[in-house]
Amino acid sequence: MKKILSVSLALTILFANIGFSMNTHFCGGEAVETSFSIGLHNPDCGMDNMDEACETTTPTEEQLIPQPCCENQHQLMQLDENATIQPVTVFTNFAFLAAFIAVFVEPVIIADQTFTQSNNYRVPLPNEDIQVLFQTFII
Repeated sequence: MKKILSVSLALTILFANIGFSMNTHFCGGEAVETSFSIGLHNPDCGMDNMDEACETTTPTEEQLIPQPCCENQHQLMQLDENATIQPVTVFTNFAFLAAFIAVFVEPVIIADQTFTQSNNYRVPLPNEDIQVLFQTFII
């Protein structure tokens, strides 16, 4: 169990440090293809001239500045390189620790011991008179 936990934590840290990128290809203003990869990847729609301006039927202000018909956007998801681990201070209350052990731990340890209970057990009779032994007499 410890090995599985340690391997999974190591893989989590490795994948978080490597980072992932979500690459989206827009053709004519609409998202055509989206892919996830470890590095940057340029998806395409299969057009030969992706850098040329889009053809529109009505002239608009956007046509004055020619923009390419296809566009790729990249979103990189990665841990911050300047992240620091803050030291953790642990306050130990010894009275609470002793009470916790007495209430929760000791009954579990004692309960593990086997006690034999018998309904047919007869208490042995004392060999001597108890009143004389303790010197208690009714006057």
